This record gives sequence, C-alpha cells and structure tokens, in this order.
Amino acid sequence: MAPLLSKILAFVLPLTCITVVEAWGGPPSGQGHGQQFNRPKLSQQQTNGQSDLGSLNAPRLSPFIDGPHPNGSPFPWGDRNASNCNPYDPSAIPNTGVTRHYQWTVTNTTLAPDGVQLPMLVANGAFPGPVIEANWGDWIEVAVTNGLEIEGTAIHWHGFLQTGTPYMDGTPGVSQCPIAPGKTFTYRFRAELYGTSWWHGHYSAQ
Repeated sequence: MAPLLSKILAFVLPLTCITVVEAWGGPPSGQGHGQQFNRPKLSQQQTNGQSDLGSLNAPRLSPFIDGPHPNGSPFPWGDRNASNCNPYDPSAIPNTGVTRHYQWTVTNTTLAPDGVQLPMLVANGAFPGPVIEANWGDWIEVAVTNGLEIEGTAIHWHGFLQTGTPYMDGTPGVSQCPIAPGKTFTYRFRAELYGTSWWHGHYSAQ
C-alpha cells in the first residue's frame, strides 16, 4: 500500500467558472417533461476543451514516475514509507534532486462541461485543468502566464504546507500580488506530502 500512498498527484480542479450570463428558459415549445430533446451531441472539445479527464482517453497514472532510486531502492523515495517516517517532519522528506516543470496559460474561453455553454476561465484550454504529477520529495515548478483579458490571477496549491516556501502559496494580498494580464509568475515548491491534492484559482471570485 505504501507505493500508492507515496505518490504526489496535485491534480484537478481548474479555475472555476464565471457566472452564467443567460438563464435557461425551459424546454422548447411542445417538449415538456418526459419528451426527448432533439439536440446534437457535443464533442469532448466542446465540453472540456483540451482535457481528456473524465473520458476513456484519460491517462492512467502509475504508482510513481521516473526518477533516481537511492541505494537501489525500488522507489524514488528510498526506504521511506507511511509507517516509518513522519511526513510533517521536514528532515524526513526525501531529497530526490528532481524538479518537475510545467507551463500554464490562464485564458478566457467558452466551454460546455455540463452541456450548456458557459464563459469560463481555464488553464491550457482545458477543463478540468492540467494534472501535476511528481514523486514525494520532488520540487515542482509551474510557470503561470495570465492570458486573461481584464483581471489578475493566482493559483493556490491546496493541501501543501509550503514549508520554507510561504510566498508560493498563491494567495493574493497575503503571499503575493496577483499575476497581471500578460505577465508570468513561476511557482516553485516541494512535494513535501504524498497523496492526492488539488489546485484552484485564488483571485477574487476565481
């Protein structure tokens, strides 16, 4: 069970949707409850943009990814596991010497994740947004470019303690200024805890 627990996978929810600007007015005339709507099916590109998550084409994630294996260990984190070390002790975090690099651009777009087209904010044109995958003890770098039209942005890495990297927490007004339109900010922090977490926009109503 340790190999499964010992993988850091900060995935998931991208920047949240903006408010729907047009209310649904009910079914077309003559199509009431129990009657089928004759509407075309939407493609994956129309509903989720560049994301395959939630589809049969979604990537299958392995227990860990490529990296050095200290002292011939079968795992990149060596002999550490959930039973023999305290992940909240910074001295117990494995030092893999590896940095995982990602580049994101946050933009305005229109998608239909629930079948109804909405104006949305997304990273790399995808909803859900990009997956970050790293081994326990790796460093993670995410260069975030703000491609929004009129507002700042920031990304909060939910569940990370940010030990030694408090200014990478992604909280505007507390740990950083928002990323201005057209500008790029690179977050760098360590995968100090293992397991699954998530990221989200953390500016205004994002």
